[in-house]
Amino acid sequence: MKFESNELRAKWLEVVKTLHNPTMSATNPYFENKYVPLDKLLAYIKPLFLDAGFIIVQEATYSAGVCMVRTEFIHEAGTITSEWIGTENKKDPQGTGSSITYLRRYQLLAICGLVGEADDDGNKGAGKTDEIEDKISSCKSVDEMNKLYKSLDKKQQAKYLNKFTERKWEINEKH
Repeated sequence: MKFESNELRAKWLEVVKTLHNPTMSATNPYFENKYVPLDKLLAYIKPLFLDAGFIIVQEATYSAGVCMVRTEFIHEAGTITSEWIGTENKKDPQGTGSSITYLRRYQLLAICGLVGEADDDGNKGAGKTDEIEDKISSCKSVDEMNKLYKSLDKKQQAKYLNKFTERKWEINEKH
């Protein structure tokens, strides 16, 4: 990030300090992992930055098979600009749109210090999964979650406490 002034950095940091990780409300149909969709992320952060006088602009470009995105936070005191990030593009218009959406979401999450999906170090995509996490993810009710939690030993309960808490929030949000 390039800040035009320390004053601008301070204004931006005031907003970032108030942020918390958004709810992972969508499911990837290929890997079944939860993530924060771009529209939900923007609906969460844009009003907070707007209240502090910032407008968020994301520019996309395409060159030699690579989609790239740069984000700017524009304020009357100046502009904060991210570096360009890119990824190889899929070879059709839908693939281009998908690449741009992916880059926009991940750049905003990274810039704001937020997490938008469970981090499994790529294990799920590589076919390696955690059996207990899979069971937690498949629970349909809080009662089912409580039974699973009680079936684990104390060490496992401690290890998976955050996953249980996250899943309970997801279940409660649906009802």
